Amino acid sequence: MDWNFRRLGSCRGELQLNHRSVAASEAGPVCADPSGALLCSRGGKLGDSEDSFLYFYGALDPNTSNFVLSAELRARLPEGSVPNAQTGWGILLADTDASPSKYSRHRNHLLLGVFGPEHRAGLRVVSGYRSPEADEAAPVRVHDPRRRFAYDGPVFGETFRVRLEKTDEGLRAFWEEEEIFFPGCDLFTAQDPRRICLGFAAAGFLTLEIGQIRLETGPGVLSRTPNGTSLHQMNPYPFPRALLAQPAERPLHTRRTLRVSPSGTPDAPGTPDAPMDLPSALARAGTGTRLELEDGCYRLDRALYVSPRQSGTGGAPVIVEALHPRLAVLDGSALTGPLPIFTLEADWWRLKGLVFRGGSAAGLFLCGSGCTVENCEALENGDTGMLLCAMDGAEAPHWPAYNQFLNCDSHHNRDTARFNADGFGAKLRVGPGNLFCGCVAHDNIDDGFDLYAKSAIGPIRPVELDGCVAYGNGRPGRDGLEPRGVGFKLGGENQAAAHRVWNCLAYDNAQLGFSSNSNPAGELHFCTAVRNGTNGNQNFLFYSARPGSWVTEGLYPDQRGRSVPRFEQEDGAFAPGRLEDGSLTLCGLLPPQRNARRHQGADLRGERKKLLILVSSLYGGGAERVACQLASALARRHQVTLLYYMDKGAQYPLDPRVRLISRDLRSRPWPTFPGRMLYVLRQNLRQILFLRRFKRSEGIDGSISLLRQPNFYNALSGGYRILSERNDPSRKGRRYRLWGRVSFALGDRVVFQSEKVQKMFSPAIRRKSMIVPNPVRVSCTAQPGDGHRIVSVGRLVPQKNLSLLLRAFARFAQTHPEHRLYIYGDGPLREQLEKEAAALGLEGRAEFYSFLPQIHEAIRDAEMFVLSSDFEGLSNALMEAMMMGLPCISTACTGSDELLEEGVTGLLVPVGDEQALSDAMARLAEDPALRASLGRNAMLRAEDFRVDRVVRRWERTLL
Repeated sequence: MDWNFRRLGSCRGELQLNHRSVAASEAGPVCADPSGALLCSRGGKLGDSEDSFLYFYGALDPNTSNFVLSAELRARLPEGSVPNAQTGWGILLADTDASPSKYSRHRNHLLLGVFGPEHRAGLRVVSGYRSPEADEAAPVRVHDPRRRFAYDGPVFGETFRVRLEKTDEGLRAFWEEEEIFFPGCDLFTAQDPRRICLGFAAAGFLTLEIGQIRLETGPGVLSRTPNGTSLHQMNPYPFPRALLAQPAERPLHTRRTLRVSPSGTPDAPGTPDAPMDLPSALARAGTGTRLELEDGCYRLDRALYVSPRQSGTGGAPVIVEALHPRLAVLDGSALTGPLPIFTLEADWWRLKGLVFRGGSAAGLFLCGSGCTVENCEALENGDTGMLLCAMDGAEAPHWPAYNQFLNCDSHHNRDTARFNADGFGAKLRVGPGNLFCGCVAHDNIDDGFDLYAKSAIGPIRPVELDGCVAYGNGRPGRDGLEPRGVGFKLGGENQAAAHRVWNCLAYDNAQLGFSSNSNPAGELHFCTAVRNGTNGNQNFLFYSARPGSWVTEGLYPDQRGRSVPRFEQEDGAFAPGRLEDGSLTLCGLLPPQRNARRHQGADLRGERKKLLILVSSLYGGGAERVACQLASALARRHQVTLLYYMDKGAQYPLDPRVRLISRDLRSRPWPTFPGRMLYVLRQNLRQILFLRRFKRSEGIDGSISLLRQPNFYNALSGGYRILSERNDPSRKGRRYRLWGRVSFALGDRVVFQSEKVQKMFSPAIRRKSMIVPNPVRVSCTAQPGDGHRIVSVGRLVPQKNLSLLLRAFARFAQTHPEHRLYIYGDGPLREQLEKEAAALGLEGRAEFYSFLPQIHEAIRDAEMFVLSSDFEGLSNALMEAMMMGLPCISTACTGSDELLEEGVTGLLVPVGDEQALSDAMARLAEDPALRASLGRNAMLRAEDFRVDRVVRRWERTLL
């Protein structure tokens, strides 16, 4: 048998054969006599994810041949180094050596040797692949590491006699005198039924000495592996749940403030004069509790754990806050084993101003949902400083979702193997809606931000990164080890996750600035990367199975590496700072490069901008309310002018810092035709000319418009223009859609509320568009009572189709006579709807109320909320009900079908389907557990509508 040598995957290294180096061959044998071989591996992995390794091997036909391959193997590590969880070596049998690119690593194989975090000898079986191509993104990998030899001694530096035999019944593996039998061999012929590869593999930083090689072949047949022989098993990341010490089931303090001190005691009342100790206070914290941590070092003798039973709510979170930011230090230097310093499995907690230092594993491990980690710091930990990931074994619906990391730092984290400690991690098992904003990762041994996914698990949900910095991360390549460490690692193993990265900066990272890491989907907007990699020019790398599928915009320098700027400091040394409120300041480092209209690269200076918002009026519908909320929120950081065109009075509150201008030109009656047309043209021209002069004279940096007429004026008045669609154009007239297409084509940015509406427009408009939901606030959260109340809120107009709701409720009431329907709102159809209710026999069962200023308090005890609309732009009433935590039912109209996930965050019924709506109400009325689940998940989904998140997205449109 001829012997070949290849580097499969991204592993590096060489083969030394008879004291000469042999290059990796793409085709053809390298020798006929394999004696005296050394595999010198630098990198790669033989773990529970896609593999990459050095392979010294031959090939034969498994249908006609049996074999016996034996050798003496000795693995040596570099002096002073230790193996990591991906280090492995031994005899490897594989169904293909195909590697269309260095990023495709899909092959079925059996390894007889050493593998796993514990580095024990045994058999490791990988199966399930159908193609070696990198575009096979489905999680088909079956990883079975269960078969172990009894030998439990050292495996590095010792010589072992190993042997692998293929018989007509299967495979026999020998480690010295121990044997393990694996039935059948056809698992390893899935990709090439006429050829099987057989040889020696090494991954990690080691040298594998291969001596006394002996290969014997003879006639044989291919045996079948029984179903169920190979079972999937992942390494428990980041630790086995069984290691957690479950806290005692003690009564929880709710809606109380407890003082905590390093010198506190377990039985203290938690007052400033008698503070509690931290573990005891955490164990007693429940809904609405606030823990105030005094300054000092909290030296922990056991890891901290918060269980799901201690969850807060969206309106009453549990708050753990340092009295003075970053002066309360949670010190894990006395902890041993793989447990993080702080494991948070509860929902709706807020951690503020804490420091996680010196743990043997992660500093903070967050696996709950709806949590906020603000102005915290992690340093000198033995694994990822702040890690977002579901607990081992959690199903996808229970992965952590809608968490925020705001203005946090994570640095100088490193494991003993100098291999796998990141700054921030959101990987392996991550739900939707998670955000990192204003965070800095630096001088970690591996990546700054790691969003890794494994094919054996499947893709994580999209993560947002906004205004973050990564510098100085990774091992620089000294001591003979390959450089590793990426500023922003945005994927893994060809798993598609549409991450969105805005306004981020990467510099001086050892390997790369921004890397898609084989993720075929995502967006990168206005980011800067300089001086990354060994040559200083490895700034952006987007490789995937579908090249070009990443959306990139405004990168600096461009992806060809041109125009790399210099740092303003002569020596190039720079560290971002924090202002008093924790926000990031770069002190002029790498300002964005401006051209005639836009800039390239990150702009983290946070300059105060002059903004203009255009809207029809300050009274009436959802767009007007959004305009007032948006103006008030933006006025906290920017100089905002709100201009409106019809003076109907003001219904919605407005921040006093917002400057108001009315441009109502309806003071005289409109003439009749044909003079009417000329009059309208004249009035429109006056508005456009006024806007152009106003923008120039005031130095407006950006103008935002909502609704059709303001969009038209904005589009024709110059400057940097952001236009917004607030309706469903498919339900409007032809002229409405035409004006929209013209206006949006002229604008610089377009904001849509839903993907369905976005897809109604041309690719050119979609490329410059963003999806931004409405900002929502509620005054209270749901507290379901026993009144059997069903509520609906909205204008009494045909669009809402409340007749459908009345008819469906009449059906429902036949089997649920104890329920009542309450409809809140005003409009022209009120009298008609009241008559319909009477005709359906619903007197006293269906009640109508005018819209109330305290509407949330009025509906908080409802059993369910129902929206029966034929169409919507995006229903504010539905979003508010979700944020309150009410179980929701909606017709599958535009917007609602994106807000609600059927059976998870709510129930969806076809538009106009009376029977389906009645059945959905019955389903909720009869299932309290479903109501509780939908309410919780709806409240989590509504985290995406919170004003701070929505305003942050609007600010991105200004880049």
